[in-house]
Amino acid sequence: MPSRANDPTSNLSKALLRLSLPLVRFALARGFRFQEMVEVLKGAFLAVAAEELAGKNLAANASRLSVLTGLQRKEVAKLTKVQGEAPASPNLLNRIVGRWQTDKRFAGAAGKPRALKFEGAESEFAELVRSVSADTNPYTVLFGLEQSGSVKKKGAYLSLQSSVYDVSKNSLEGLELLAMDSDSLHRAVEENLFSPSAIPQLHITTLYDNVCVDSLDLLRSWLLNKGADFHEAAREFIAKHDKDSNAKLANRKGGGKVRLCTFSFTEPEESHE
Repeated sequence: MPSRANDPTSNLSKALLRLSLPLVRFALARGFRFQEMVEVLKGAFLAVAAEELAGKNLAANASRLSVLTGLQRKEVAKLTKVQGEAPASPNLLNRIVGRWQTDKRFAGAAGKPRALKFEGAESEFAELVRSVSADTNPYTVLFGLEQSGSVKKKGAYLSLQSSVYDVSKNSLEGLELLAMDSDSLHRAVEENLFSPSAIPQLHITTLYDNVCVDSLDLLRSWLLNKGADFHEAAREFIAKHDKDSNAKLANRKGGGKVRLCTFSFTEPEESHE
């Protein structure tokens, strides 16, 4: 009997094929070929296997990684040495922008994010950064926010110019965000399908495939604005239940994570004409 990997007709193989198409499309467009992708996938297998072992409080040694991934121990040792650090953590700048908008310590009288003093290690901006990450240099964060146009300096104060951190000016950070959002979507759908709970994960798609091409810019702007409004309301509501943002929750157990991702995609497909 053929294994699942060698049986292209199995449901799992069909699903993996469809799931891999966006990744392969992205790779081919940038000159990656099959053998190069194989090496990338080996690294991905090792990273996920290491996460699985860490979740079980087991050391990620070569033997265990080899058993989980099917890679030879020598190859595991070689790839682990080259790979080094684990995949990037959630985008720090995006979290800082979100905290600025929801934490009452950094809000004005109307509840909106206020301008913060940013000079010095004990400045208000440094306190904001420390509230998200104690190990990050505030000036490194400031540089990143300035590069994206998310903040503006006026004298000794720094004001927030955008409700979200714009990654469009940094392709590496943009791709990291894509990876994290994709992972969250995969996990949400996987839970709904295979481990459903009384309250399912949000996963809604709206599709129209015969829209007037000259309306696409209008629709894109409408979706962008409504999406921004939705996220602003979501941040305000979720922050009330976040221990870092609401001091009244000090005696309640924390650690739960909420990640809300929205996107829209419009394209001029004129095949109907």
